Amino acid sequence: MGLVQLVSSSFTSRFERTADLQTIELGYGPGLESYRKWLYRNIPPSRLEEKKRDYFSPVEIEAILHARELNGEVMRTFARCMPMNLAEIEAAEKNPAIRCGD
Repeated sequence: MGLVQLVSSSFTSRFERTADLQTIELGYGPGLESYRKWLYRNIPPSRLEEKKRDYFSPVEIEAILHARELNGEVMRTFARCMPMNLAEIEAAEKNPAIRCGD
């Protein structure tokens, strides 16, 4: 891994969202959602967009939990094609066999 990757916002987002997915997969999704709600109320407004870019928001976590409840296979889709926004989560929920970028 190069130093450029460490400072790349795209790399950071994918890394942190992967950690969030693993946390959800381990059953800690509701706790993660509660933490993010608390965090968003307690960080400076200037940092909020960065957090929303790098980590799943409470709304996105709720959507992932809902998608997983409907079809556990969707987690494999998320691991293969990291969703970067709510629309991508909802698209995978409707079609867990979706290819990345569809």
